[in-house]
Amino acid sequence: MVFSFVLLAALVLGLIVIPQDTKAQYGGYISSIPAATVRQDNPEPIIKSINPSASNVGVGTKTVNIIGEGFIPSSVARVNGSNRPTTFIDSSHLLVQITGNDTYLYQTNGGFYITVFNGPPGGGYSNAVFFKINKTVASPAGTTTNGTQNDNANNTYTNFTDAPENNSSDSIDGSNLSSNAIFGENGIFHSRLIQWIFAAILVLVAVILVRRIYGADKKYHAVPLKHD
Repeated sequence: MVFSFVLLAALVLGLIVIPQDTKAQYGGYISSIPAATVRQDNPEPIIKSINPSASNVGVGTKTVNIIGEGFIPSSVARVNGSNRPTTFIDSSHLLVQITGNDTYLYQTNGGFYITVFNGPPGGGYSNAVFFKINKTVASPAGTTTNGTQNDNANNTYTNFTDAPENNSSDSIDGSNLSSNAIFGENGIFHSRLIQWIFAAILVLVAVILVRRIYGADKKYHAVPLKHD
């Protein structure tokens, strides 16, 4: 009777000491089993569509909405395999920025491919969706006239037009040519001092000539005529 009471007390004590969530009994023996852990892999992303799906050459930074499933906060959108700034909205929406350099760089191919990458564990690359580039330079107002595109988009020439020179003050005639030959910058008397000296000499010579002519006329009238 006493032995049975002691055995019952030992069993009760064992139930109290051993935690309920870790005890297990195999063939009369009690052992501890660690809790199992389950690894959560990242999903493989899938792209269903993009909006917008095209752009013109010359347009600046543009935000593209990627619609699909399996997106996570660490998802990265790529343009032809190169990472681009990506904003996570929810598991079905991402925003990616493409630049004007992307449109110029890939215009010869007609566009580029957009993909989404999820890192490990799990994850992987999504399917590729093509983003089209129109070979048209957008007008400053962003519109075209009568629905037509700018015909000068592919013109690479530059129109060089020389402004007409004002030759009104430099017209060439006989007097101007002779004047420039004597008094011009490249003329014989190009120095201003020499010009003034030459002008003074001309004035002096003119005065002397006038006085001589006038004096000769006075002498002619002052002398009486002799009659034979």
